[in-house]
Amino acid sequence: MTLTRAQEALARPGEHVSALRTLFSRLLEQETVFRAIAEEITDVDICYEMARDGGDHHPQLGRWAPNLTLLNENGTIRLAELMRVGKRVLLDLSGRAALRATASKWADRVETTTARCDDRPANLDAMLIRPDGYVAWAIGSADVDVESERSLRAALEKWFGSPVI
Repeated sequence: MTLTRAQEALARPGEHVSALRTLFSRLLEQETVFRAIAEEITDVDICYEMARDGGDHHPQLGRWAPNLTLLNENGTIRLAELMRVGKRVLLDLSGRAALRATASKWADRVETTTARCDDRPANLDAMLIRPDGYVAWAIGSADVDVESERSLRAALEKWFGSPVI
């Protein structure tokens, strides 16, 4: 509601509003301001509560997955391209075979992608992304494989049902 009212106000004629539009245009030239406004308009700033059972809360958890540039065996691809048909994706950015083995039991529902990513957020080794683009599970470099496998298994069951036996 506030966003709509602000847009309506900026669309009105008048010298005061013109001054405000000029100031607003200059502010939008700043990357952080532009990003914050873009996230507000698109609702990408929404963060769902998805705390892991007994684990730390990764900063990416519950947020919209960042559109990373990935380099895999097929070349360069953007994460948005992987997600465009509403896939469920486990993205392994650190080559953790144990995580891929855990996710293999959901291979009929979850696509596992291993890739290198030079622009990934700090301390992001892997993430499970729901079809709507939100991160349902994430780990960083400090997370231990055994605990990570357990928490990944719990997230896979929660979001995508029982594994194939």
